[in-house]
Amino acid sequence: MINLRKALLVTVISASLAVIPAPSVKAATLDVDVDIHFPQIVVLYAYTNIELSITTAGLADALHTGATVSGSDATLADALPNNTTGITDMTTAIDLDIASDTQFDLNADPVMTLNNAFGVRSLGYTGYSATVSTTGTELISPTVTTPANTGLTLSTGNLSYTVDLDAVTGTAASGTFTITVTGT
Repeated sequence: MINLRKALLVTVISASLAVIPAPSVKAATLDVDVDIHFPQIVVLYAYTNIELSITTAGLADALHTGATVSGSDATLADALPNNTTGITDMTTAIDLDIASDTQFDLNADPVMTLNNAFGVRSLGYTGYSATVSTTGTELISPTVTTPANTGLTLSTGNLSYTVDLDAVTGTAASGTFTITVTGT
């Protein structure tokens, strides 16, 4: 009888389980917002050492437009006051007055421009401010152009400076430029 009771109990339990509905499969969705915070950054590209060689003819032309490397092409008759060639004897002193002749005036100190001398990329800024300073006495009055803000696309700026020829001692001029680009 105990076995019959057990069998009956198992049957009742099984029947009741058949009546309980099985849970249905459901899908769940969830939106996930992801925020990544980047720092504002300005990346500056430039050469740290630039060495330029100027030809003799290039320097002569920079100092005096049309000058030749070895001196003036003017003949003695052209250099004499009023183009006078009336030398009557070898004791006549002639003042060629080269010091006050305006054809030998020097141009101003040469200004050199290095196009695309530096480049900038940035993230998080809407504009730039570019400045330059210099150390040394031979390369003076530097200026830079401020590149357009193109975000992470590289944009470039130019560097210009004057060579103070009176300060040059020897055959080389040097200076150090500090270019600063600030994001705005």
